Amino acid sequence: MTFKSIFLISVLMMLFGCTKSKTIYILANESGDLKLGAPVMLNLNKIGEVKNFEILESGEVLIRTDLNGDIDIPINSVFKNTTLDNNPVQFIEIEKGTASALLVHKDTVELKKSLEDMFDSVINKVKGSLFDKLKDKLKRKK
Repeated sequence: MTFKSIFLISVLMMLFGCTKSKTIYILANESGDLKLGAPVMLNLNKIGEVKNFEILESGEVLIRTDLNGDIDIPINSVFKNTTLDNNPVQFIEIEKGTASALLVHKDTVELKKSLEDMFDSVINKVKGSLFDKLKDKLKRKK
């Protein structure tokens, strides 16, 4: 092989072969304020980003993420849509699990609701229920 051939092959490998990434799909009830390009974080270190959203017939959202392929993520890891207190931009945070089995390219996981989201959901249901009862009482008084 000539020097030019070796150089060309090296450059092509650097451009196309060394950027290992793995696609992980996240199934969610909703995407919230998550945006394309939002970071995927592990221990507050960016390891990937949101690449696509697809609304399924069921109404759920399938979120495609591309992650650094060199990082091992156990299958029992928890994926959450979250923000930092001082920054309202939403991102996906991974709480790394302890399983020995790892996620692989094109696996699908579920997005877990944060405690705050679950609390807000319960409060809204209670508010709605109380509001409905109040409306009924006011209608009966008329």
